[in-house]
Amino acid sequence: MKRFRGPLAFVAIFLVFGGFVIWTLQTDTSAQKKPDVTIAVVLYGDTADRWSSLDQGLRQACVELGIEKPALTLAGTEGAEGQLAYLQRAVANGANGLLVAAEDPSLAEYLESLSIPVVAVETGAGENIPCVQADDSAMARALANLHAGKGKTVAVLAENLHRQNVKVRFDAFFERASELGQEVLVLENTELGRPTEQFIRYEVRAQNPDVLIVLDNETLETTATALVTDPGVEVCGIGSSDAVVHALDQDILDELCFSNEYAIGYIGTLTLAAEMGLAKEPQPVE
Repeated sequence: MKRFRGPLAFVAIFLVFGGFVIWTLQTDTSAQKKPDVTIAVVLYGDTADRWSSLDQGLRQACVELGIEKPALTLAGTEGAEGQLAYLQRAVANGANGLLVAAEDPSLAEYLESLSIPVVAVETGAGENIPCVQADDSAMARALANLHAGKGKTVAVLAENLHRQNVKVRFDAFFERASELGQEVLVLENTELGRPTEQFIRYEVRAQNPDVLIVLDNETLETTATALVTDPGVEVCGIGSSDAVVHALDQDILDELCFSNEYAIGYIGTLTLAAEMGLAKEPQPVE
C-alpha cells in the first residue's frame, strides 16, 4: 500500500468544545433505552462519499448506544433554503435530536429556536449550538507554513466562503501567510454560471502558480478532476473523503490536511446522545 507523502499528508485534527482532548462516553446502563428514539442527520452537499468517514463514526456510536443508525440526509444543491426544508421535515417527522452540518450561518436562527437537542459537526450552525469540529484555523495555518520562504508562487482558491468553517480557514491562512511575508494570489470565480472545474483549469493555466491551496473537500475533489490529466501545479488542501485520499494516492494532490471526520461523527453522536439523555456527558481524558 502506498504511504502518504509529506509532513501534512495525513494530519488527523479535531477540536471539541474549544480544546484538544480525547473523549470517552460513559453509557448510562441504569436507564432503559428507548427503542423508538430517532436521530436525524442533515448535511449540506449532494455526495454521500463526502461524508463517508463521518458516517462510519456515527455508525460506531449508534452501535455502542444501542440505537438504530440514521440515514444521512443530504441537502443537495438547493443551498440553505433547501437544507432548511429538510431540517423542518425531520422535526415534523418526530426526530428527537439533530446532527447537522449547516450550509451557511443563515440557518442558525432556526436551529437555535428548536426545542430538541442539536449538535453541529462544523461551525456555522449558531453560537449556542454544541459543535464538534476540526480545528479549521490550525489546519489552514499549517498549510501556510508549508511553503513559506521557498520562493514559490502560492495561490488560494476562494470557493465556498459562505460556509463559516471555510471562511475561518481562508482568514487564518492569510493571517499566517502575512506573518511569514508570503504573498498569495486569490483565484475567485467571478463569472456567473461558469463551472468550478472549468474555472480552476483556466485560472491555473493563466496564473501559473507553483502551489495551489484548496480549503474545502468539495473544491478539492473538483480540483483533482480539473487537473487530473495535466496538473502543472502542486496542489495542497484540506479534505477527508475517499475521493480526496484516492487523488493523493494517484499523485494528483501533493499534500493533504486530513480532518478526522470519523472522530467527529463518533463524538458528535455521543454528544447528541448525552444532550438527549441517552447517556452521561462525555468526560475528558488527559
